[in-house]
Order: sequence, then C-alpha cells, then structure tokens
Amino acid sequence: MAPEDLPTAFFEELGFGADYGTSCANWDADKSWCEDADDEFCKPYYTWCFVDPACDDSEEVDYLKRTEYAGKFNSRQCTLEDEEHDCVIDE
Repeated sequence: MAPEDLPTAFFEELGFGADYGTSCANWDADKSWCEDADDEFCKPYYTWCFVDPACDDSEEVDYLKRTEYAGKFNSRQCTLEDEEHDCVIDE
C-alpha cells in the first residue's frame, strides 16, 4: 500500500489534510474532536498510521464504515519496530 492509494480528497473534505495517516504520527491529539475525549488515539503519546486491512494487528476505521472506503484501509498503532513492519504504508 502506498500513500497515493489513500483517498486524500476525501480526507481533505473531512478537514484532516491530504497526508492524514500516511505515516506514524500523532494525527489527532490537537484536533477539536479530541478536546474533551478520553479515547486513546487522542492521547499525545499515541501514534498511528493507515495500513492494509490484511494486517493482523490493524483496526477498522469508524468514520470509514459507511463510505465507499470501508474495508479498504485500517489503522494501526505504531511501535518502535514500525520501520521494519511490512504493513506500514510505503513512501
């Protein structure tokens, strides 16, 4: 999976930015939807990226469930070993 496989126009329509989820980063902690949330992905230490749904340790993305992108991209929390992980999107 490569960054160009992601629906960047869709992400921009939602206000995320075209590069949203393309690498291991904290994409949400400073966003308005995390201001009063206690979700783990809103914590400053939480980094994640989009991955192939075939990755065993990936999770379905809630806001994609009712879109044409459902089942095409999952998310995965990043770890120190991610540079070696074959599921992380290749640049």
